[in-house]
Amino acid sequence: MREVGLIALLVLVPCDVVGQLSGRVLTDAGSPLPNAVIQIWGSAELMADLETDRSGRFVSDLPLERVRRASIHHLGYGVEIVGVDQFRVGPVEVVMHGLPVALPMLEVTITSDICAESEDSGARQVWEAARRRYSAETRYRGGAAETRGSFGHVRAESVGRFQLAHQQRQGWQAWVGATDDSSPGRYRVIERIIAERGYAWGQRSASVGRRVLNWVYPLLEGRHAYHFATPEFGRGHAFHVVAVSSSHTELAFCPKSASQASIQGRLVIASDSTFLSARWTFVTDAPIEGAGGEVLFGEATDSEGEVHLVSARGIFWRHDGEPPMYEGISKTYVQLVRVTDQWRVSVDAHMPDVSDR
Repeated sequence: MREVGLIALLVLVPCDVVGQLSGRVLTDAGSPLPNAVIQIWGSAELMADLETDRSGRFVSDLPLERVRRASIHHLGYGVEIVGVDQFRVGPVEVVMHGLPVALPMLEVTITSDICAESEDSGARQVWEAARRRYSAETRYRGGAAETRGSFGHVRAESVGRFQLAHQQRQGWQAWVGATDDSSPGRYRVIERIIAERGYAWGQRSASVGRRVLNWVYPLLEGRHAYHFATPEFGRGHAFHVVAVSSSHTELAFCPKSASQASIQGRLVIASDSTFLSARWTFVTDAPIEGAGGEVLFGEATDSEGEVHLVSARGIFWRHDGEPPMYEGISKTYVQLVRVTDQWRVSVDAHMPDVSDR
């Protein structure tokens, strides 16, 4: 089986060389931004994944004649695109602009305004073109990824920002496809669960009757990242354009039905129909946990050459209240960060062999 890696490389920029694919990434406050992801694209393929160092610098030895563009990502920030011509005159400087997370009761207007518009047929065409780039069979395949990350508490103003101050190896996260719900030891395809229960399902306790104590959410920032390219996601959401440029389009997606727990948020799609990133919030009945997430997408190719949409890195957060019910929004959130170093995708419904890892 051919192995396709999403590999983050920590690199240092040497002296400035004209024509070299190099640069520096800064925050909008002018500070260096470490751990930003630089995805280098050719005409129709992802050629390299780089990661900025502590000073926000990056460099690649790929020949410029093979490069079309570089997309710069950092969880908690907008996406920036740099064309190859900008690298020909010397190292580039890229400024990333922070995206505040819309938290319930704190930024209600931001959350509601994103879904104030109706379906836009042009926006749906952008999504449909991107969906067709990826395999429709990902959910029925086995897959595994080696990850590193962190888990901890953050204050409300830091929710959604990438933090790996205390890294820990999280081992392999995996999905195992299933075509028969009755098969012992098989996982159910997440789209079937979402169709039945919505995007969150409750944990209940006999001591408090049938009241929901906590919600359980699909891992859209991890092994379920492919869900954004499924027909089910498209049927369940309306799309409209938030912003458009020559390099990428930002779409808002909003649930068509309010009968179940749902998600709403933004998708960024490149001009070559590549999924770049998604950010969302979960909309549930009480308790309102302020849960949400963000994913920077990657791609993995199986041994048959099919391209799968996977997570390169992601964040999940939820309110750090105490059950049985949350009284408003506290000042701290639980936040999980995952960075994927490598993906394997099987050609069948079995997880790839990772026993040698």
